[in-house]
Amino acid sequence: PTRIREIAQWTRYFFKTEPLIYQGVSLNAEFPITGFRNLCADKKIQDYFDELAFDVVNLPKLLQFVSLEYNKLGNAYVNGKWDEGEGRWSGFQCLNPDYVEVEATPFADRPILSLDPDDGLRRIIKEKSPRELYDQLDPTIIEYVSKGKKVPLSDIQIEIQSGHQLADGTETIEKKDLTFPQVWHLANKNSPYEAYGTSPIYACLKALIYKDLIRQTQFSIARRHWKPIKVIKVGDDKNRANAATFKSVQQKLMEASSTNEGWFIWHNYLTIDYVGSAGHLVPMDRELDWVNNEIYAALGINKSMIMGESVNYASANVGLQILINRYIRFQQMLSEFIKEYIYKPVAKVQEFYKTNDSGKQELIIPDIEWGMMRMRDDVQQKTLLQALQGKGLISKRTLLTYVDIDFDREKELIAKEKKEEREQKLKEKFEDKKTSTSLSTPKEKGGAEPEFGLDLGGGEEAGGKAPAAGGPAAEAPTPPAAEAPAGGGAAPLELNI
Repeated sequence: PTRIREIAQWTRYFFKTEPLIYQGVSLNAEFPITGFRNLCADKKIQDYFDELAFDVVNLPKLLQFVSLEYNKLGNAYVNGKWDEGEGRWSGFQCLNPDYVEVEATPFADRPILSLDPDDGLRRIIKEKSPRELYDQLDPTIIEYVSKGKKVPLSDIQIEIQSGHQLADGTETIEKKDLTFPQVWHLANKNSPYEAYGTSPIYACLKALIYKDLIRQTQFSIARRHWKPIKVIKVGDDKNRANAATFKSVQQKLMEASSTNEGWFIWHNYLTIDYVGSAGHLVPMDRELDWVNNEIYAALGINKSMIMGESVNYASANVGLQILINRYIRFQQMLSEFIKEYIYKPVAKVQEFYKTNDSGKQELIIPDIEWGMMRMRDDVQQKTLLQALQGKGLISKRTLLTYVDIDFDREKELIAKEKKEEREQKLKEKFEDKKTSTSLSTPKEKGGAEPEFGLDLGGGEEAGGKAPAAGGPAAEAPTPPAAEAPAGGGAAPLELNI
């Protein structure tokens, strides 16, 4: 096939029916888009774009379809729906590549996209039924389809107003006209001047057709194995059988085969043989191995990743490194697409600006970060990153991102745990102090607990009385008996509380 729509039909067919194609394309589509997240220095702006990406437009699900269409058909068309009231996108859809036409030239910056309506869309607009679907259609689409024309996939044009307060206190209103695309074309192009992308399956299309022919041949052989041809010979060179004998033999064989206990008795001039394919099979192992290797090469995948076979480590590791580099380039393309066509218009409308070092207004757009692709457990890489982080050459965020741990979440959890530990220690200290005081405090007769303390200024002691105002000091309480140290002198004062 050479036409775009016909190529897409063939690639869809082999994607659905060929196990290697299905697993290889799915692998190339799923691995690069894991762990999608936004990164922005401004926490409020990051929260805004996180809500937009995960709660409003469900960007991870959109990336799944875009990646699958890109790796399966080589073309992905994303149509955005703009909410003028909120000033941001409200949803996205992937258009069918079979009905999108592209006109491009190397001398123009952007191609012209148009939609060729399919029979289902024409029927809905002509019959206005189902009404639920008809009411959801854009009036521009209804107008062009009703006239039998192709629908131009034009840009979105909106007007925004921003107020600025001058030095004298007056406020000026500035109007801006913004124009940005509504439909984007992500293409796997072999050349920059091509209008359409090329499916990776197209490179192994001849091998797939050849494999299909081999499969049909094997089907015929398999049928011949379990249902061989019966050859019945009646008579020999000396005893020729006539037509009546042939008819009689045929009738008796049919009667014998109709029952499990049937008998067929005839004279010795009858032989029955079964002719099958045993001994006449053509070995196809080498042919199938060649076809499968063609598929692996076209999709750029390693046989060990699909089949799980044990192969040479060095060869498998080289293929894996090449595949990871391809995935990284694909991630970079998706990051540029999200930042330029999805986030940038929203940031302009919402006026997310900051003043840079040169004093100019700079648009704030979140960066895109992807989770590490876990196709291997590289202990040496982890050890190296830990050593670099210990020397302060990389950040803790980079290290935790490699092991697929959310840095911000762990930071909040650590702070929460430290707070809980401090509260627990204070609580334990208070309980220990309370228990120690209640166990070590002696009680006077009558149950009253005396106050304790050493008042060197003449305050009340245990067993003593406070002096009257202006009166002589009370006698100090008699300390517990203690023997005087050898050599004379007063015994040391002991205060037991």
